[in-house]
Amino acid sequence: VVMLLAAAPVHRVGLDDPEVLTSRSSVASVRRRGRTVTVLGVSTPKAGDVLAPALATRARVEAVGLPAMDAVLAVPDRVALRQQLDLPMDRAVVVHLPLPRGGVQLDLDAWERRLGQRAYLVLAPGGATVPTRLRHAVRGLASHEHVQRMLGACDLVVSDYSPRIADAVLAGRPVVLY
Repeated sequence: VVMLLAAAPVHRVGLDDPEVLTSRSSVASVRRRGRTVTVLGVSTPKAGDVLAPALATRARVEAVGLPAMDAVLAVPDRVALRQQLDLPMDRAVVVHLPLPRGGVQLDLDAWERRLGQRAYLVLAPGGATVPTRLRHAVRGLASHEHVQRMLGACDLVVSDYSPRIADAVLAGRPVVLY
């Protein structure tokens, strides 16, 4: 059994895009291994449509979902989730998810002045420390465990190019890239 939760392995070899230059031996190796697969676990039926031919497999394709997203996609009531997470109901909730490299610094005072009455900002774990005086407009997440639940409750995700943008899109949230 092989489980591919994303098409990244196939993409890196170039099997999903004939324009990508790859070595013939890499392609042959991936396809040879693909023929030994009996069940191909994929995130979505669409991923199966791409991966099965790329791997040259006749395996049974099973869409198993994305386990990391189960908490987000299983949210029947965003209002209840917002209440559980102690998020404001009267403002849009914006989640800031930059790549975890520590170089992004937001001007939280400017956020509070310009948008604090209309939008509530949630910072990714490891982001800026939020001063007490701004906690009515900004919150920092303590751990990565909370990010998935925030994606279920938020209205917008802002990112430079975090891998989490795929999670946000899957959850049906708009994403702004900068």
